[in-house]
Amino acid sequence: MQADRDTPEIPLACSLDAGRLYEQRAWIENLNRSALLETLRQGRHLILTYRRDHIGQVRELVRRERDCCAFLEFDLADNGQVATLDIEAPESAAGILDFVFAPFLPGSPEPAACGCAAGHLGRQDNVCG
Repeated sequence: MQADRDTPEIPLACSLDAGRLYEQRAWIENLNRSALLETLRQGRHLILTYRRDHIGQVRELVRRERDCCAFLEFDLADNGQVATLDIEAPESAAGILDFVFAPFLPGSPEPAACGCAAGHLGRQDNVCG
């Protein structure tokens, strides 16, 4: 994701309140338990591979996350065998990538969502950084 020089940088913030964060996190965990096949982290990219028969839920994940976390980029590919979701964090999140990606990974300890691990950073306002 490259910011246009005339476009202000999108803040590393999630628009969900604490209750919705918890619900979203539980929803993602459920999807991961039933459909996640593989995870791969490459720099500012987290690549998640899901079973193809869950493509509708993965599309819903992308829709939900775009609504609440505009700072992340989502690219979903469907090759007919699996659904691959590439989540890209901005360069400004480079120092907190573990926190940004934690909600999308199975077994993440904090019930935060949308790439904002509010509890990890000691902040209560769902702002990363």
